[in-house]
Amino acid sequence: MNETEFKEALAPFATTPAEDLAMTDELDEIGVDSISVFELMIKLEDRVGENATKIDDNLSTVQDLYDHVQRVAALHNA
Repeated sequence: MNETEFKEALAPFATTPAEDLAMTDELDEIGVDSISVFELMIKLEDRVGENATKIDDNLSTVQDLYDHVQRVAALHNA
């Protein structure tokens, strides 16, 4: 999943449209809370594996969340 696809997946949970999301945006500033993160990860579960919902990291930016998705996807595809 590239950054554009990720932003498109994240946008329904944010107050900012996908094209305006920046990787440095703080999740709370774009309206993404822990419940939204969980719902997003469930949405992406088919793509990145069931470990996607196991979020132990302190995720504060779009980049942090993207990195988490990339890590669990790599584990799923290993």
